[in-house]
Amino acid sequence: MLQVTFDAITIYLVNVVYENPSLRLINRVAHVFVVGFAVLFCYFFFGYVVKLIYPQHIVRKIMNYAMIPIILYVFASPFKDFEYIKGRGTNYVGGPYVEFWFFIGMLYVIVSMILIYVNRKKIERSTVVTLETMTSLMIIDIIFQIKIPELLLTGGSIALITIAVYLTLENTTENTKNRVMIDIETGVKNKQAFKVDMQGYNDKYFASNSKYEKIGLVLYDISNLSLINEEHGLIEGDELITKTAKILSSCVKLSNGIYRIRGDVFVAIYTGIDKKDIVNETLQVKKEVKSVSKELKYDYILSIAEECYDNTEEENMDEILKKIEKEMLRQKEILKKKIEAKNN
Repeated sequence: MLQVTFDAITIYLVNVVYENPSLRLINRVAHVFVVGFAVLFCYFFFGYVVKLIYPQHIVRKIMNYAMIPIILYVFASPFKDFEYIKGRGTNYVGGPYVEFWFFIGMLYVIVSMILIYVNRKKIERSTVVTLETMTSLMIIDIIFQIKIPELLLTGGSIALITIAVYLTLENTTENTKNRVMIDIETGVKNKQAFKVDMQGYNDKYFASNSKYEKIGLVLYDISNLSLINEEHGLIEGDELITKTAKILSSCVKLSNGIYRIRGDVFVAIYTGIDKKDIVNETLQVKKEVKSVSKELKYDYILSIAEECYDNTEEENMDEILKKIEKEMLRQKEILKKKIEAKNN
């Protein structure tokens, strides 16, 4: 949006600067910002692609090297002037300096496209299609801007591309994600479904003073997901989330539903069932996790906290959830101490 804002300012200034020479300095500063933000956009787009593919420690190295042209631009811009050119219908700036930075921006985009193509099997297909479309549009946009500067495409095009990428890949607001009750990534029920069903259980078993009913909740937490994301990349982390959902779907048969309530946390709800039956299913989950873990290049740690209450013991479903979350925190603290002892 900063790039678009300064683009609008420069379009105006570049056409009045000849009649008002006093605006030349403002025009120059505005152009420094508009070119800089255009290059920055391409840099961050490149960074988005890199983060999809590589572990975090490698991402940091790549992005540090990729930042070098941005730093050079910051230092070089005060000393290098732009060429003001009268075009067909509108004026614009050009010259070797502007063309060089357009080339740098295009380089970020081209490298992004190559990375997407080479790693297309590692990335979700819908993401690949979207990113390939976006990079193609960006390259076409930059070529047209260089060949026909009077079109002044860059600002508006980047705004449209940004909106398209956001709506397709990065629109993570709860209202949008929760319009349906299914978590798209895993196929289990999502957080919105969990809230709705929890309220339904409150109405059915607590608010209505119904007859005695056993209610069980089980939390499943991928305890080392952030470490996996950092050391092996977001794609590996996403695949582990999907694997966990598949394990739960195949092993947790007696529950009323399985929900993904946070990025690395799942919950299963049971009614009318003994705790021993719940424990049997969690044991099956642990067994499957151990089997899957043997095929992975990293530790797969799924912390599990289960409990069974009845509606005469507790006030509502939220109280049961709080007790399960407290138990999960206790188990994770024990796990943390075990890992520290092992490392020592």
